Amino acid sequence: MGVYDIFGEEGAQLKAGPCEMRHYAVGNPCPEYQDGVYLAYEGAVVVVGGVFQGVLPMWDKWGGALDAAAIIRSENPVAQAIKEIRDEEAE
Repeated sequence: MGVYDIFGEEGAQLKAGPCEMRHYAVGNPCPEYQDGVYLAYEGAVVVVGGVFQGVLPMWDKWGGALDAAAIIRSENPVAQAIKEIRDEEAE
């Protein structure tokens, strides 16, 4: 639990800036955030020129939707294999 800034109608939540529970709509200045792409559970938050550009869905190279929550929680096959090895070593 914590304080998040909210981006777009999608409600993408970030803790990358000062986290003052601000809500940014597309086109709003957000100088507290550096230009870049931020990964949130709801998608990729894009900031260019200190202005919020939008929340974009993410796709793999075959056109399939990516599960941002799984990526953030490191539930990819490599991470799962590492977890299994650690669990086996702990036994």
